[in-house]
Amino acid sequence: MSDSKSDPEIKSNSEYIFSGMDRTEMQIDSVTTLCFVLFSGALIWIYGHMNDGLLLAGVVLVALSFGARYKLRIALDGVTLYRWRFWIFARKRVAFLLDARIEHQWPLESDKPEGLVIADYEDSERDACFESGASPALDLLLDSINRALTQVRKTVTDHQETRHELIWTDQAFDLSTSVWAGTRIREIHSIAESCPGGIAIPPASKFEFNAALNDPTTAWMDPRRPDILHKVEISAPLELPGLGTLAIGSTLFFHHGMLHTIKDSAHNLRHP
Repeated sequence: MSDSKSDPEIKSNSEYIFSGMDRTEMQIDSVTTLCFVLFSGALIWIYGHMNDGLLLAGVVLVALSFGARYKLRIALDGVTLYRWRFWIFARKRVAFLLDARIEHQWPLESDKPEGLVIADYEDSERDACFESGASPALDLLLDSINRALTQVRKTVTDHQETRHELIWTDQAFDLSTSVWAGTRIREIHSIAESCPGGIAIPPASKFEFNAALNDPTTAWMDPRRPDILHKVEISAPLELPGLGTLAIGSTLFFHHGMLHTIKDSAHNLRHP
């Protein structure tokens, strides 16, 4: 692997590889090396000489501190980040679908980015940090990564059927009431009881999906990702254990398929 650069290794029109030094890990390893140097200096000050074994260990540790590497692979099967420590030890492998976001990492109380980070679709948590450095090199690398990501997304869109797991397998919905955004369902009404997150939703309730499509940063959704339930507006009173009875018009918000927040008919927010 070469040092980090903005030009990827292109395996094909649908596979790009970026690689280089993982400076986010190098910073940690450099701290370890500094502690070793200080410890060695203390021993020299106490005993008046440098042990040959200690000197060799210091040289090895310094060399290993430069062995933090990463490889970012963008291909039809998704985005995969590989990270190594000390040149050969695989530390982490993180995989995402192609609708993951790759963006600047902004540390707290910093006015400039200090690295790159990958976040899964619709999630605010940053799951995988890699690379580090200053603009404009970091900006060029990010731009090249996102251009590669856009190219691979186009290929997937042309060849992959969109997944509608909830809609097509559940006979509780009236498809004639559906509202779509491209190939994605946005709104639909139920005609029978449905049970998302284990909650028995009464018939004629309104289901809304894929709300993240409204955000420009998540406007593209991997066709292999199932439709994401965002909220349900209930059409009849609904009793929830520990929460009492919700009136008609109350809204249930879901996150990762589970009930997250409730907005009752008076627009008060409650949490289960």
